[in-house]
Amino acid sequence: MTEKCYQILFLCSGNSARSILAEAILNQIGRGRFRAFSAGSHPKGYVHPLALDLLKGLNFPTAALRSKSWDEFSGPGVPSFDLVLTVCDNAAAETCPIWPGQPMSVHWSLPDPAAVDGDRMSAFRRAFETLEYRIAMLVNLPMATLDRLEIKARLEEIGRAQHPWLSCKPIPPAERLIAALDVPDASEAKALVESLGDAVVFYKLGLELCMSGSYFDLIEWLLSRQKKVFADLKFFDVPETVGRAVQRLKDRGVHFASVHGNDLMLEAAVREKSDLKILAVTVLTSLDQRDLDDLGFKCDVERLVLSRAKRALAIGCDGVISSGLEAPKLRAELGERLLVVTPGIRPVENRPSDDQKRVVDVNEAFRNGADHIVVGRPIRDAKDPRATAEEMQAIIRALFSSIFPGVLPRGP
Repeated sequence: MTEKCYQILFLCSGNSARSILAEAILNQIGRGRFRAFSAGSHPKGYVHPLALDLLKGLNFPTAALRSKSWDEFSGPGVPSFDLVLTVCDNAAAETCPIWPGQPMSVHWSLPDPAAVDGDRMSAFRRAFETLEYRIAMLVNLPMATLDRLEIKARLEEIGRAQHPWLSCKPIPPAERLIAALDVPDASEAKALVESLGDAVVFYKLGLELCMSGSYFDLIEWLLSRQKKVFADLKFFDVPETVGRAVQRLKDRGVHFASVHGNDLMLEAAVREKSDLKILAVTVLTSLDQRDLDDLGFKCDVERLVLSRAKRALAIGCDGVISSGLEAPKLRAELGERLLVVTPGIRPVENRPSDDQKRVVDVNEAFRNGADHIVVGRPIRDAKDPRATAEEMQAIIRALFSSIFPGVLPRGP
């Protein structure tokens, strides 16, 4: 018996970006079981150049893609659709033509990548990934065994699913894990680094080591072993002093430095940073809503993090330090323009009771949008620190190489 081929029409108002991407994706991964079309209520008459560039770069056929009116599919001799999927809110609110075959209609809301200010290609990539994620679930539905109401319910559930906010930055997976050398002195730090071997290539040095008297000697020792360094000193002082501190630090070979201050402090740091990347602290992961209330902040944690991140971006900071709980909001609002470095990583099971309050695990952190994670006690205090770090690296490799195999390279 020949398997049914489901015919699906993707709609958006302009038929130049989202519906075009959806048509291309489903025809590519539909395995002959699906045939996709796209149209618009008010077609722009051209396919957005960034949509074409993205698809061509991923080796998708583009010759047949064009912007067209939904009226083309409402007359005699047109395909009989099984499903009409709207991918923009405007099209979903309009009165559609009468489609042949009386298809079911489902809405998948998706932001318009062409309307984004700033890096639009990143927005197109995010739209592509979200559509690919949803369409992959559509393709894997057991359509033949579900009735119409079940199919509609499943598709509506898929439409509410958000693609993990995985970073698209070309960062080598091994460098996404930053191990915190939260130990009293350089000798203990070196012993931990040597025990971790090649399981960790990026290290954070904080205030405790700064007080040991061997901070910069340790930085040189790490750099001589081809390690990267994050100087997490959270500079907070009068702007001139912060600027001079960054000026002295920038020639030390350090990759990241943190600033925990107001706009003037961040501006001073940015002026002096050169190749050093400045990370603005948003809200410490050891603080929760009750702590913010006690400190007199009249807003919730998420709003404060987003506000500080927006200001840091406008000032010229390279990234922010943020809990993984707020990372999705940062990605939704700011896209890929900022590095998001997430501390407060704890195991999935048996999370210890300590001073970190807003915590996530490795998987959650990256799925929520982190570019790097900072891990201290779970590695330092493990029975086998190297094995723990290797387990984390395995999770990271799997996340960045297997979720979208062959699509959008994630770095070496």
